[in-house]
Amino acid sequence: MKRKYSKETILSKFLNQTQQQTNETSNNRKKVALVIAHPDDEAMFFSPMLLSLVEQQVSVSILCLSNGNFDGLGEKRVKELELSCSSMGLNCNNAKVVKELQDDLSGSLVIVDNDQLLDGMNNKWSDELISNFVAKFVEQNGITTLLTFDKDGISSHPNHIDVFRGVSYFSDRCKREQTSIDIFTLESVNLLRKYLGIIEFAISLHFNSDENVTIFTPNPFIAWKAMSSHESQFVWFRKLFVLFSRYTFVNTLTKL
Repeated sequence: MKRKYSKETILSKFLNQTQQQTNETSNNRKKVALVIAHPDDEAMFFSPMLLSLVEQQVSVSILCLSNGNFDGLGEKRVKELELSCSSMGLNCNNAKVVKELQDDLSGSLVIVDNDQLLDGMNNKWSDELISNFVAKFVEQNGITTLLTFDKDGISSHPNHIDVFRGVSYFSDRCKREQTSIDIFTLESVNLLRKYLGIIEFAISLHFNSDENVTIFTPNPFIAWKAMSSHESQFVWFRKLFVLFSRYTFVNTLTKL
């Protein structure tokens, strides 16, 4: 039977709502957090889902596990992340930068600047350390649903993959402790599908199943504006990425 696409229906599926719950009640109860590796990940990869959640007035927080200081621009990139969030309508002003696990992680935008979580292709991040930061962030902010990368990290960036592994470590810990939290990972696709842009929407729906959630945004200009907030990173090849990437238009997430 052909599937009927409805943004509201799909978001309800993502948020694990029941027919007896009103959107208002469910959205007030659900608190979604995005866990990323670098400032700009939210704009490059997750904008369709974030924009859909904003539209449905769902509370969204962001935990960024590095300040992207590879080129010594960490402070600037934190400010750019704030601007990006604001452009997407996220209530993530007044970013909080923390260094150690004992720091306060409460807040809608928290950036970790830890010596063991340094931005870079050759830097290996600890699964346990990531898990501990995620656990504290979830606890202090009352998070009910997590979003993050999948095992391939979209661009195969080692930091993205480490974030997935750390969140998976946290997920295993939750299962052992019988703690209830929903975790969804963003699907990586092959190179051809990755750059089909808006055409990818039809392909994604064709492959959609009860195991995943596909979200589409008809307004890619907001994704462009969000990415342009990352002025230090918005070089020519990232401009091309935003124009042609499926992740500007489509997010497919699978429950971990």
